[in-house]
Order: sequence, then C-alpha cells, then structure tokens
Amino acid sequence: MSEYPFVEKPFLDHLAGFGLTPQVQGWIAHAAPRTPPMPTHGACAGRCWRAMKESPIFTRTYDLLRWLLPMTVKFPRQQRFVLAASVQRTALQFLEELIEAAYSPEPSSKLKQADVTLTKLRFYLRLCRDLELPSLGQYAHVIRMVSEVGRLLGGWLKSITEKPQP
Repeated sequence: MSEYPFVEKPFLDHLAGFGLTPQVQGWIAHAAPRTPPMPTHGACAGRCWRAMKESPIFTRTYDLLRWLLPMTVKFPRQQRFVLAASVQRTALQFLEELIEAAYSPEPSSKLKQADVTLTKLRFYLRLCRDLELPSLGQYAHVIRMVSEVGRLLGGWLKSITEKPQP
C-alpha cells in the first residue's frame, strides 16, 4: 500500500481488517480522499495551507464542488459540453481564485475577482434551472450552498477591507 502515500495510515489499516485482496484494497485506497502534501516553500509555506484546510470557505467550496461536479455530469448530452462545462469551469475557477487569495500578500483584488466568478456561477445555475436540467430540489440545495459560500466570501472581504479605527 506504499504506492498510496497521500492516503492516511489509519484508513489503510482499517481496510486491512476486512480481509480484502490487495487488488481491492488498492482500488479503494486509490479512490479514497487524499490529503496532499503541505507546501514547504513560498510566501507562507505551511501557515496558509493549514489555514486553508481549516477555513470554512474552503471546506464549503470543496463540498459545493463535490456535489456540483457529479450533478452536471448527468446533464443531457446537448448541454453537457456547453452549459455543464461552463458550470464546472466556473466553479473550479472560483476555488482557484480563493487559493490564490490565500497565498497573496494583498488578497482583496483576488477576492473581488472570486466574487465576480461566484456571480457568474449563480447565473449559470439559474440558466440550468430555467432549462429544467436540475430538479427543483437540486437547484434549491445548490443555491443554498452557493449562498453560504457567498456569505463567507463577503465576510472575508469585509475583514480585509475594514480599516482599524483610532
């Protein structure tokens, strides 16, 4: 199992207890959530990485992506390569902009761009709903998730732009 360095050891030990063949254990370990290695260089090295893992906006955005990407794959073929691809690309771009903001010494411009990207995502999702691609329940769920991420983004922006009062 050493070929899966990012899979945590307790999970591998747990798999071993089921008496599964090594091949099946490998499949499961390959599909398991991984913890990528912490960066050891750059402006903030491990400090930013830990903050990102623990920050609610990163966990909520990750949850949004985990739910949204499989949902868009189920779109009809005519929409899969246009609208679904746009939704996926925009959602991933949003996450990339958050990561860039976390590593930036001046994150406000990156966060404002992330806000614009989140607005684009909202419009794409609204268009999806108007075309009846997700069900009403799916749309309500994803909009709740996007709204929560938007509130967290607004709070982050506000905390950066507020100036201390004398």
